[in-house]
Amino acid sequence: TAGNFNPDFFIKLGNDILVIEVKQDGDISDENKAKLKYAREHFNRVNSLQSKQRYYFKFISPESYDLFFQRLRGGKYQDFASTLEADLDKE
Repeated sequence: TAGNFNPDFFIKLGNDILVIEVKQDGDISDENKAKLKYAREHFNRVNSLQSKQRYYFKFISPESYDLFFQRLRGGKYQDFASTLEADLDKE
């Protein structure tokens, strides 16, 4: 069954929309691994079906706030991955 997903923030920068999910440091639960996987698949599908806007899904936690906002201010957020997101990608 499909679960509910309500991201914490949407940040619009020109035609880019950052979809932000905030979690605690080190929260590498199976639920978050699944959420990351399905959110990426969803936004990849959305991006492939239209070209008006580009969606970027990001998991962030407090340990990565400073770096995230530094990259955001510098316009280099597209490939940003927080420590939490990198840990969720590990298997």
